[in-house]
Amino acid sequence: MLLIGRRWMWSIFWRKLATRPDKGEKPAAYDAKFVESCWYDFWLANDFFNKSPTSRRRPYIFCLPPPNITGDLHLGHALTVAIEDAIARKHRMCGDAVFWIPGFDHAGLATQLVVENMLFNKNGILRKEMSREDFVRACDVWKTERMASIENQLIKLGSSLSWQRTFYTMDTNFTKAVVEAFKILHQQGLIYRDYRIVNWSPYFCSVISDIEVQLRYVEQPTEITVPGRIEPVSFGRMYFIKYPLENPTAEDEFVIVATTRPETIPADQAIAVHPEDPRYGHLIGLRVRNPLLPGKLLPFICDKRVEQNLGSGVVKVTPAHGKMDFDIAREHGLPLEHRCIDDQGRMEVEELVELDGLERFTGRELVLSMLINRDLLVDCKSHPMNVPICIRSGDVMEPMLKEQWYLDCSELATEVKHAVDRLDILPLGMRNEWINWTSKSEDWCLSRQSWWGHRVPAYYANFENDCHPSVWVVASDETDARNVIADKYPQYTLANLRQDDDVLDTWFSSALVPLVLGGWPEKFRSDFTENCYFPLSLLETGHDILGFWAVKMAMLSLQLVGELPFRKLLLHGMVCDERRQKMSKSKGNVINPMQLIQGTPSTETDKGATAYGADAVRFALLRSNVKADTVAFDKTMLTRSRHFCNKLWQSFKFLKKIWNNDAQVHILSHEYTSVVDKWILSRLSAVVKNVNESFETYDFHRCTNDLLDFWWFEFCDVYLEWSKHYFYPERCPTAANIVSIFATVTDTYLRLLAPFMPFLAEELYSMLPLENKAISVHDAAYPKADTINFFEPHLDSQMRFIRELLHHVRSVRREFNICPGTPLKGIAACKGVERAALENFSELIHQLVGFRYDLVDSDKCNNICMRNNYLTLISQENCQLHMKLMYVNQNEILERFERQLNSLQKKREKLLRKLKTVGREQTDNERCAAASQHLKDLIALDIASSILACMFIYYLYRMRLLRWLSYFRRDYLITFTLLPYVISIVSILLIPCTKVEESFNLQAVHDFLYHRTDLKSYDHNYFPGVVPRTFIGALLLSVAVYPFYILAQLFGLSKFWLLIATRCTLTTGVYIAYYKLLKSASRVCSLAGAYNMALFGAFQFHFTFYSSRTLPNTFALIFVLLTLSKLLDEDYKKAIFFGAFTVVVFRSETAILFALLFCGFAFESRDRMLSTLFYGILAVAFAVVVSFTVDSVMWGKAVLPELTGFVFNVIRGGSSNYGTSPFFWYFYSALPRALGPLSLLVPFTFGDRNPVGWFAFSAIGYVFVYSILPHKELRFIIYTVPIFNLAAGYAAAKYRLHPIASFGSFLYRRLVQLGVIGTLIMEVLFMTAASYNYPSCAALNVVDEIAQLKYAHNSEITVYIDSFCAQNGISRFLQTNKHWNYQKENDELDLETVKRFQFLLIGHETHLHNEIRPFLDTHRVVKFLPGYAGIGLNYTTFLRFPRLYFKKRDKVAILEKLMNSKPTATFIHPYHDQMSTAFLLTLFDSFPYTISNPKSINSPYSEVMMEREQVSRWNLLKPRTLL
Repeated sequence: MLLIGRRWMWSIFWRKLATRPDKGEKPAAYDAKFVESCWYDFWLANDFFNKSPTSRRRPYIFCLPPPNITGDLHLGHALTVAIEDAIARKHRMCGDAVFWIPGFDHAGLATQLVVENMLFNKNGILRKEMSREDFVRACDVWKTERMASIENQLIKLGSSLSWQRTFYTMDTNFTKAVVEAFKILHQQGLIYRDYRIVNWSPYFCSVISDIEVQLRYVEQPTEITVPGRIEPVSFGRMYFIKYPLENPTAEDEFVIVATTRPETIPADQAIAVHPEDPRYGHLIGLRVRNPLLPGKLLPFICDKRVEQNLGSGVVKVTPAHGKMDFDIAREHGLPLEHRCIDDQGRMEVEELVELDGLERFTGRELVLSMLINRDLLVDCKSHPMNVPICIRSGDVMEPMLKEQWYLDCSELATEVKHAVDRLDILPLGMRNEWINWTSKSEDWCLSRQSWWGHRVPAYYANFENDCHPSVWVVASDETDARNVIADKYPQYTLANLRQDDDVLDTWFSSALVPLVLGGWPEKFRSDFTENCYFPLSLLETGHDILGFWAVKMAMLSLQLVGELPFRKLLLHGMVCDERRQKMSKSKGNVINPMQLIQGTPSTETDKGATAYGADAVRFALLRSNVKADTVAFDKTMLTRSRHFCNKLWQSFKFLKKIWNNDAQVHILSHEYTSVVDKWILSRLSAVVKNVNESFETYDFHRCTNDLLDFWWFEFCDVYLEWSKHYFYPERCPTAANIVSIFATVTDTYLRLLAPFMPFLAEELYSMLPLENKAISVHDAAYPKADTINFFEPHLDSQMRFIRELLHHVRSVRREFNICPGTPLKGIAACKGVERAALENFSELIHQLVGFRYDLVDSDKCNNICMRNNYLTLISQENCQLHMKLMYVNQNEILERFERQLNSLQKKREKLLRKLKTVGREQTDNERCAAASQHLKDLIALDIASSILACMFIYYLYRMRLLRWLSYFRRDYLITFTLLPYVISIVSILLIPCTKVEESFNLQAVHDFLYHRTDLKSYDHNYFPGVVPRTFIGALLLSVAVYPFYILAQLFGLSKFWLLIATRCTLTTGVYIAYYKLLKSASRVCSLAGAYNMALFGAFQFHFTFYSSRTLPNTFALIFVLLTLSKLLDEDYKKAIFFGAFTVVVFRSETAILFALLFCGFAFESRDRMLSTLFYGILAVAFAVVVSFTVDSVMWGKAVLPELTGFVFNVIRGGSSNYGTSPFFWYFYSALPRALGPLSLLVPFTFGDRNPVGWFAFSAIGYVFVYSILPHKELRFIIYTVPIFNLAAGYAAAKYRLHPIASFGSFLYRRLVQLGVIGTLIMEVLFMTAASYNYPSCAALNVVDEIAQLKYAHNSEITVYIDSFCAQNGISRFLQTNKHWNYQKENDELDLETVKRFQFLLIGHETHLHNEIRPFLDTHRVVKFLPGYAGIGLNYTTFLRFPRLYFKKRDKVAILEKLMNSKPTATFIHPYHDQMSTAFLLTLFDSFPYTISNPKSINSPYSEVMMEREQVSRWNLLKPRTLL
């Protein structure tokens, strides 16, 4: 209320100067911001909203339904303001003293949730880390900020509220009233404390009001996402479970119970059937065993509430988790308080340690597993049901038995039901809804487990030595409570006294609003006084809270003061979108009214949002029937409302030009003569009458439609257009009378419009040059039918005919292309009203459409029309009106009509043929013949398609390569390059993560993009590696990726997509260089060889795989390809430049390859050789300077990374520390895997006078020399793969084009084809295996999903990443949450420090269980993630070819910190054997399944494995088809 306070103080100072603001020059078109500025301050300064009553006439009192302080106003609030502000302004203009009182609701649990999120996002503080007093203070600060914001929004909407009387549901007056009401109702025996079933939210750990619970109907099994769970939960199933009898017989061994909640079986207290069910009558009185707790016996009872035809007819009775179960158990004297689910939604079963502590829906899965293992689960069927869901959190409600405070509503509801006759409820249909609500006698749960709200005024008293049972005492405060206890229990000594921690339901304080406004309980009077406003004249609210607010308000008022709190009840519908769907964020159809009013863009891309203004928004809302169940808000209606505002603005601009000549205009007297003047005044009277009548019934849509139609279609389109001839080309003497009529119409109209468009009406009213007008349009009298009495109904009927005639004439001009200035003539033979209309309004017709006519009798009219060319405009019983066709080429018109007629005739015949075909009944023989012909056509089409496909394949097979070359020589070299490039992109999408080898450059790219000059935050400062590496490749790559970084920031994309973009950019650079090599090879060697090279490279996994890896070898590969290209082009200077740069900057071992390559090329002369070598020396110097400068800056010391790496790996032999391989490992393992069978083609290139042979020899020599180093990896020789591919491609092309057709060449070609196929198969296998090789990447994604569901978005979560996980898929690009703390393993972290992390990612290649052993006392295993462990063959199938499969082993475990960090002595699920799996597959998927005896697991950590097995199997066993 700070905003209004400042405004009010300013209005007191300004009241002496409270004249209309001068806003300067007015815009040419309607501008909402200009129109709506200054006027609200003007109204406040003149105190228009708070005028005291001038007589003993009771003021009109009503209140704004207090908006919650949780956020901004929505469109429903805007509708409420539009309705109530129109009512308030209209009553003020009618002379009533109006008190429209604003208020704010503290909104209890909803506000607490918002403040909790705010505190966590802003300060990182959880509510449980604060005291209750500190949290309440934080809520008070939030309340102040939100109230100021909401007040500003109400001002923007133009609400004329009585701001001095603003209330808040937690101020002092309300607190006193809440306490007093609670005490009185408790003394009267209406408020009591008892155990009942409530709507319990495990997410909030609180009772939830019925209005905040949405029943979602599911007709078949449906998965619903539950907060805190990764996997959705399936609802809509009924399970049939065996309950063994205590003493089974041959006939009766067990009873089948049907239930939708098997997880509550541990809390069962009985099973029940209908007493008249003949199937189970002989079992009543016996006992059955609990299927999960066989030692627990349950009685077999009968109750009429059991439905015989539902399920098996037998239900389990669980009093603590079901309302009907609770009622049955209480009547039969069963135990009530035994529950199996705690307040946090976790299983609470001490007897079953494997079930105890599990989340309730995980517990359901385990219970089903246990029932399957015990052969007690009989069936599972689809079952329609209502799932109660909290609208605020999305959590599934848990029926829970709780001791709470309740209000007995049975007598109160009956009294309110009988009071409906004293109420005026609109719309009338809502009377039945009122009766329905009051017919419900359910008691009202008042308790809420929250810190924000009115604390329950009840105290729990303990006595010393337990001399008396503890009691609850209702009192105003602690002192009052002690006095009550002293009076009631004087003989006992009080030991302890504490107030109830719960707060009251928000609706309890909201229901006291009328009483508090009336001064209750201290200054209450039912008759009006200065500070007492009871009862309300009107209560206007949405029909969706009728039972939660209006009915409860009536209950409390009747009980506390004996009167109804309001005299009239108006209920409006729910605002929906144009398709009448409820607005919700999930549907994306929520509209913020402030964005519509101010034109604020709703998204970053919506830069040109239109500022519709408050008037247009209010008018658009009120144009719908607000008393309907739904109020459809259509943007087209909003646009039309703004167009109407502009129409008003433009028409008043025209009128202002006319009024400028008159200093003061007098309101019209009764001296007027023109029939058109009489008609417009008559229409004005009709509008005044209709608007007043519609206002009385609150039909605002009729008011707004009448106002729009009158101004737009009657005043502007007819009267204003007709009156222009009085002023143009010059002003007529009789124009003064028209000006006076203008003044009368506009003054009356603006006063009618003011309640609906307060800003625009005020702005236009200030433009009226009236002699004695009010200071404000809202201070003027509202027009009444008795004061505006010009009604002449006969003129209205005449004008309806004239407007129809005007429409016909305009249509003729448009159809015949007749210019508007061309005069038209006609004749008419009319009588009655039509003749009077033509006589009275002939001048108006001439002025508007240029049409004159002669009135004749009917015979003469017929004779003239038969002799001349006349067109009939109107042909009615009382009127024949014809227009003479002048200035019209009849032949052209007839031809045009003839073409249109022919077109329509063809369409008509076509439709008739279809109707005849469809409509005629066919005989059986005709239907059979048609079906047979249709089948033959399909077969013929299929055969033709098959033949065409075979011909196409045969043609491709027989086509010679030279034919391809002649066609593709110019265009398809790029296409062949794109083939491996596309495959590389696909491999990136399938395998997006990276290993430790490429992590340095990938982290560097990330740091260049996100940290830039903040070198201290770079990853290499924390994990520098063994030797320094160069930043040049990462720097160049980050520059290329920077445009994608800009787009990611613009569209809010995750860093993961920048990882994809980085790798795609790198592979693009590789294949650009690859294309250059192909192009050079096609010129020097052969085009066919280049094509083969591209084809072979596309099907080799390792080259496409490494082309996108941010390894130094990949950066070097780009320059190696360029060097090879320039060597083939004989551009030696560029070749040696690229080669020298590669050796110095990226990989020094490439010097061996380049030395061998350059030795094979003989230079043309000694001088050219020397110049080339000199150029190479300059290139080396340039590379040294660049690398030394950049890398020294980045590393913070003088360093040449590649030289340092060469010394460490070669001189010192440091690479041997990372593993050694045999000397020929590259030849018998690496190259065959990289090249596939095509490696056999390489020797065929030797002996030719072609550079390809020397290239191949150099590559083999490089591999041989590099094999001296004991540490070997394929990436060290990846540069040789394109060389070998070029050699293989050249060899394949050479023998494919050999002119001698021999069997040897034929065999050679077939072997090449088989080699390509074999290489393709190897690529598929390698790519599939590689996709399983990054479990750590998937683990971090799982942690993100868990945290998004379980924690707030900006929670500060700590994640520990051990060395194995850091090396197998995790990079900074995957660390997407900036609020999280990701910590990699290092020497500074000891075991106890690691245990403090919220999540742990622990990995190991083979012994994962040993790695997680030290953390099982403080963390729980969330999930295991498997990784690649080899390829195997399955020989178990009989007489079938062995099936290839990929072996997987658990390599990464996700651990989450326990809430209380207690050791988990027993782990969670029993093992799910194979027989259970077979049963479930048979049960849910309905196919036969047999399997051998199950095997047991004896691992020392079998419990952990059991949990993983349980989760994975249930994910696989989700039913896909319902039985």
